[in-house]
Amino acid sequence: MFSEALSAAVIGIDAALIRVETDVSDGLPVFDMVGLPGSEVREARERVRVAMKNSGYRFPAKRITVNLSPADVRKEGTAFDLAIAISILTSFGQLSKSQTKNIMFLGELGLDGSVKRIRGILPALEDGKKQGVSVFFLPSENGPEASLVKDVRIIAVSSLKQAVLILQGRTKADDLEKAHFSAAAGISADFCEIAGQQSAKRAAEVAAAGFHHLLLTGPPGSGKTMIARRMRGILPPLSEPEQLYLSRLYSAAGLLDEKRPVVSERPFREVTFPISPGALLGGGKKLKPGEAVLASHGILFMDELPEFGRAVLELLLQPLEERNIRLTGPRGALSYPAFFMLVGAMNPCDCGYYPDMSRCRCNPYRLNRYRSRITRAFWDRIDIVSETKQMDFKQIGTAKEESSLQIRERVEHAWEIQKARYRGLPFSWNSALPSKLLDEFCPLGREENRLMKQLFGKGLLSIRGYDTLRRTARTIADLAGEKQIHCGHLTEAYFYRKKDEG
Repeated sequence: MFSEALSAAVIGIDAALIRVETDVSDGLPVFDMVGLPGSEVREARERVRVAMKNSGYRFPAKRITVNLSPADVRKEGTAFDLAIAISILTSFGQLSKSQTKNIMFLGELGLDGSVKRIRGILPALEDGKKQGVSVFFLPSENGPEASLVKDVRIIAVSSLKQAVLILQGRTKADDLEKAHFSAAAGISADFCEIAGQQSAKRAAEVAAAGFHHLLLTGPPGSGKTMIARRMRGILPPLSEPEQLYLSRLYSAAGLLDEKRPVVSERPFREVTFPISPGALLGGGKKLKPGEAVLASHGILFMDELPEFGRAVLELLLQPLEERNIRLTGPRGALSYPAFFMLVGAMNPCDCGYYPDMSRCRCNPYRLNRYRSRITRAFWDRIDIVSETKQMDFKQIGTAKEESSLQIRERVEHAWEIQKARYRGLPFSWNSALPSKLLDEFCPLGREENRLMKQLFGKGLLSIRGYDTLRRTARTIADLAGEKQIHCGHLTEAYFYRKKDEG
């Protein structure tokens, strides 16, 4: 007898609809599984056989063939177990085809028949919904996460036996209560805790207002890391679509907290040296997302930037500019959106005290070798560079500092201006403005053009630097509530770029 059940294969942050087709016939007892199954899927034969036996169902000595269609999509993971068991039970006559029609089954089976938690529930549900699936059976442990998806019926089960009884109509299914998107938690680390460093704080505000990449340089202990770790607090809260996207991403990566199924705060992913390219960008056999992908809609913080080395930093050139990461492996290729803000921190030299020659012990060769770890191409992709200064004792605690909430109010206002300006376009921040649209959205007057011509003519700007400066100036103008870019905005934007000249 032939039967089928629906399941899903998670590929990156997307899911493909999989039809689990089963044929049971007379012949030598054998359990074959075809359709490009991975090792975990092939092992489902024993899990399903024992789970069915321990759930009270006979497993007759028949010839059983299970096909996972389409056969050209590789199937990984354990999420197909429940669908395979349901399909086999339908072929055995325990269930009718009408009882399993247009229902997706997701879950790993334990040998005792329990249905266990899996990763990637959100992509499977959302993409299954787009394919017309309206009912989903899944593990109880995944219930809170699954309840984010609207306009579908979700039935959370703890065992194979419970799933079969519900399908047979012999027990009632309890529908899940829909989860609500939550507001971000309060600001824990505040800018008011940082004394002085007004220039660096202003640079952080401009970077946050336009989602620009930022590099902080300065001697050890001057507050670079403190500023970086407080930047999440000045970014506006995540919108509902952003929360859903990040929850989907973290679900696919298996990183979603069971008790907190919604990612409600902007990511802050701090990476330190050493880190492998795979951990930073993603990769491996399953092409899992790396830190740069997991930082989407948030901050990727790289402390002691030169220590990562040229090879690792050059891998970031594409995502820094294109906001996308393409991974290739023996089983194919995947593209991940990677719209993050890079915040880097570095010392000005190897010992950390240049240009204070009374403390710096670096000779010119050592200084050049340290700076050469960051290539010109990488510098060009950093929108804003700012210095932190060593504080004098007299400056500590002498002034009342602005809070993160006060800064965030200005940043939120600038974001609203940008969203209105770019409505209908596939981006919402000045930093993502394509070069071909600069003349439309960042027009310059006569004096402003003269200033830019002067800077470019003296060799102070590259082509990419010229475009970046205009984007940053547009953000500075937005913070000031100005519709037009003026020379003062361009001058401040250039001030943030000239730090990389030395």
